[in-house]
Amino acid sequence: MRHRGRQYREVPVELAVREGTHDGIAYRVVAWKPEGRPAFVYSVAMSDRFYEPLPATAEAATLDEALDAGVRYLISLLGEQAELVGSFAECHMSSDSKI
Repeated sequence: MRHRGRQYREVPVELAVREGTHDGIAYRVVAWKPEGRPAFVYSVAMSDRFYEPLPATAEAATLDEALDAGVRYLISLLGEQAELVGSFAECHMSSDSKI
């Protein structure tokens, strides 16, 4: 395969997908493992949101480890969102009570 004057070697890639739910929110994690290279999280999606690239996930030895890392990343995003919603509600409740 040629691209802009460079020749690239096509490498077989294994693919794994993990779908599930966490606190009632559906998620999907896709991991790739090119032959002879470490596995990595290719993409993650939560409900109708798609996240890519994933700075919080590192290379992994296996597809399962990469999928686990992707799920941990999504759970951390859910935790951050819950904290934001909680602080938003606290802010509005405290301002309403002062009126």
